[in-house]
Amino acid sequence: TRQPTPHHHPHQDAAPVASSGWGSWAGMGAPPPRVPRVNGKGKGKGNKRGRQGSKLPPPPPKKEEPSVARRDKDMPLVILNEKRVKAAAKLKVSEVPYPFTSIEQYERSLAVPAGKEWNAISAARGFARPEILTRAGQVIAPIKQSEASKTKAKTGGGKRWEQ
Repeated sequence: TRQPTPHHHPHQDAAPVASSGWGSWAGMGAPPPRVPRVNGKGKGKGNKRGRQGSKLPPPPPKKEEPSVARRDKDMPLVILNEKRVKAAAKLKVSEVPYPFTSIEQYERSLAVPAGKEWNAISAARGFARPEILTRAGQVIAPIKQSEASKTKAKTGGGKRWEQ
């Protein structure tokens, strides 16, 4: 029999034992991973009709640069969509709303966030407060047209209402 030497270990000749989980996610005894599809043609070896993995057609030739420069040409990580979006066109206003006198003033008011998360609670309540306050069951007088505005309306002028 062989005597163990100080530099020879008895487990040194044994095959390495594979621990579960090493080399795969599922561990020992798990089914092999699926072969990824190539161009949607089954397992990459062609489909049932006998066609071998079809190659993609060559890309179309590059078009010449348009005469109008793109707005994102100096931004390498940005692609701006310059097409008109019909759904967004419904949300745009054609003219400046009443209380505002200029486009800049209106856009400045839109840039400021309005809500209780960003403003004091008293200020946020003021944003949502109605212009006319009435009690439940109170009769509201109808709007009457003044005599001056009646004559303007007949002659084609603008309508003015008073309460």
